[in-house]
Amino acid sequence: VALSAFATLPDNLQQIWFDNVGDGELLIPEQPIRPVPNFRLAALSFGRLWIANWTGAPGAMTPSLPGRWGTFPENAEIYPDPNNEITGLLPVPSGLLACTETGTFLITLNDDGTAFRATILSRQAGCVSPNSMAVMPTGLAIWLGREGWYACDGKEVQRISADINNSVVRRINRGRWRRSVAAVDAETGQYRCWVPIDASRHNNLCVVYDGKGWTTRDDVAARAVCVTEDHRGLMLAAGEVDLSAEESRLSVWVLDHAGLAEVVPQEH
Repeated sequence: VALSAFATLPDNLQQIWFDNVGDGELLIPEQPIRPVPNFRLAALSFGRLWIANWTGAPGAMTPSLPGRWGTFPENAEIYPDPNNEITGLLPVPSGLLACTETGTFLITLNDDGTAFRATILSRQAGCVSPNSMAVMPTGLAIWLGREGWYACDGKEVQRISADINNSVVRRINRGRWRRSVAAVDAETGQYRCWVPIDASRHNNLCVVYDGKGWTTRDDVAARAVCVTEDHRGLMLAAGEVDLSAEESRLSVWVLDHAGLAEVVPQEH
């Protein structure tokens, strides 16, 4: 028997034992590992990679082995709501939030620390866009649901968008709201979420929440948004500007920062 290549993932089960393997390792029980499914959602929490909503099991989620992302043990699945698909995952200070369109659940360690459990936080408030979920500096988690935006402090879920229900929430294009995107600005601490309104195919309006109230902006139609994890904390948006022009400009933009001055070559 010959080996043609090295295994790239840890914890692969091998059937070949070399002469220099200690006898003690022959007695260690093998841990069954499941193949990685085609999943739709992923998040890092508890030092593990959590995946959810995969082919054949839209309501399931499972963690990887600690520190070994991509290695998933068998029989570790959790079904927060077996009747509905998981539509959002978000790490929070108190654990991991898992949402369906009609419910919110908190994933935490069980009492003996050997497995995980799902606690029901709400049976009415869910998430319709996984990329709308973000955590503010205060630890407050915010996301877009069927009736508007919700917030969770780790104990309960509340709707916080009653003030903009008529001006924004009722105008959201529900056929496109799954493509909404959001991030929290590192400098101001604001939650910013781009949504499609008035039958738009683009996320043409940004709603901003500062912990007290809401404002809006429409300078960028963002398809994706993130914040750099360095000392600058820049918010980057991939999308378009000036949608009223004949040809909108599709690119990646740094929000709320002046552009670099043009460098003119100097003769010497």
